[in-house]
Amino acid sequence: DTQRKSQGERKRIRHSRSEWEKANEHLHRLYVEKGYTVEEVAFDMAVIHDFEAGISTYQKRLASLGKDKRLRTAKALPEPPISDAEPDIPKAFEIICEQSRRMRAEERRTERVKQKREREKRRLLQLERGNERGRKKERKGKTRDKTMSRISQHWIGPFLQDIYKHQEDLFHSIDAFCKKLFAAGEESWVADARHLRPPLGTPDLSLAWRRLSDQVAGVQLLVEGGLYNQVNFMLGHVLASLRTVVQVRNPGFVVHFWAVCSQFLSIPVRCRGMKSQGNPYLGWFLRRLRENLVSIYGKQPLVDIVDSLLHVLVSSPRDLKPTLGLARWKAIHALGSLIGPTHCIVLNMGVRCAKAWRSKFSTPTTTLELLRQPVLATISGIYDAQYMAEVSLDYLFAVVTEGFNPPNIIAEARELLAWTAEICRKKAQQRTLRYDSVTRAFAFSTRVLAKHFVDPPPDQASRTQRPQHDAEVSFRYLGGAIEVLRWGDLQCRIRAAGFSNLLLAWVKGNPRSPKDATHAGMQAQNIIELKARRREILRTLDKKRIKGTEKRRRDRVWRKDRTQEKNLLVASLAG
Repeated sequence: DTQRKSQGERKRIRHSRSEWEKANEHLHRLYVEKGYTVEEVAFDMAVIHDFEAGISTYQKRLASLGKDKRLRTAKALPEPPISDAEPDIPKAFEIICEQSRRMRAEERRTERVKQKREREKRRLLQLERGNERGRKKERKGKTRDKTMSRISQHWIGPFLQDIYKHQEDLFHSIDAFCKKLFAAGEESWVADARHLRPPLGTPDLSLAWRRLSDQVAGVQLLVEGGLYNQVNFMLGHVLASLRTVVQVRNPGFVVHFWAVCSQFLSIPVRCRGMKSQGNPYLGWFLRRLRENLVSIYGKQPLVDIVDSLLHVLVSSPRDLKPTLGLARWKAIHALGSLIGPTHCIVLNMGVRCAKAWRSKFSTPTTTLELLRQPVLATISGIYDAQYMAEVSLDYLFAVVTEGFNPPNIIAEARELLAWTAEICRKKAQQRTLRYDSVTRAFAFSTRVLAKHFVDPPPDQASRTQRPQHDAEVSFRYLGGAIEVLRWGDLQCRIRAAGFSNLLLAWVKGNPRSPKDATHAGMQAQNIIELKARRREILRTLDKKRIKGTEKRRRDRVWRKDRTQEKNLLVASLAG
């Protein structure tokens, strides 16, 4: 944590003179050449370069550093918002420094190079003694030496320093963008209980950013189902929404942009030669976003953010995921310093960041308790259904795990499903169902309950206490959700198609006794009915034929058609 701590929590960190001499190069570049504030310098040094020190220490070190050459003076942050909570509140989540992981990996590679050189020395010693066997190994070792030199140049080269510089520029652009939104005087955005309110005369596009995030999640479901023509159509909707959200500088960019990038990054790409070039879906999104931003804003912090990510994607695709995770943490850090670290938006961003990268971030219990408070308030008051669905979904998303969930969490999911299913079912009967907060909570709680009953418990004791027909309960949850979502809008129908694929896979994998012929026949008939319903749902999804797949031969197998569609779509995105 680079912010000031209380006297009881403060830990004294000492660095030797040689360590400060190594850090002076970074300090001079950040503070003098780029003009970063002291808080930004402390954040970048701790997160990127694994060099932690207090703010007061940096102020003393930087006070006499380049007074006449500074590009600008540090802008003072606004006063932190007054909160009723206790002053000593933990962070939304904790982080492990990225620099340590990089250095450990580089040390291992350096050790391998060192061992290889020692082996070569032993080979030369054998040659000096006239060992014929050593001469044979010397001839074979030339090829290995060339290969090893190429590997060492690729992994242990100066490109790591360039990646760090792009990350520093990215963090600075995020900080500048947040300050322009919330520290601009009368034109500043204001945070209320759950939302961010724009200044007078500025349209609020937060719902447009949420819609864009839902569309990208739909693209991910379609790719997992192998529906590439539907993906091609859906990407057109994503591009249209992208043109809408960039019209106004909106804090929705800071809130939803990182979730959109994580969704694109998690889309599987199973094409030869594409793994080393990075994710084509994310590259397509960043390039289209930059084109729209440059046409409106020119050179602004928003453009700098996208430029830094594109530089990392092109120069080192393997470092894109760590860069996105650290950038999201920086956005949470900057936004929390302006609207408060306990604001629900900041807490939700922290939870989603921890969910997207579990090995890097963790969510403390205090955050879950803060997200629980709005849920308890809805019990004793009268609130709108959309608000109740939002607060309940935020808490349920934070506490649910990928494994076996305890009974209290399952009870929360069952309670949320009970009243959201009733609302969605009525709208589906009237053909007015839309993918809003209530529908989103209905779909998520359904998936949680279905997965709970189909997965085995972790311990043997609970496995013996479980009823015998849990799989059938899971199938009923998914089947009921499919019958509701299939009559909604496009996003609802995409979720219905995803649930249909999931249900069909679970039914096929459900174990049955080979001696029970009646049960086997009923299951075969059930699979036929599920496939027929899935085909009906897929016919309702709009699609756009990928260029190059219009003329199709009758003797072609459908798997070859699917592979061709996938390859052409990925090639068009990468181009």
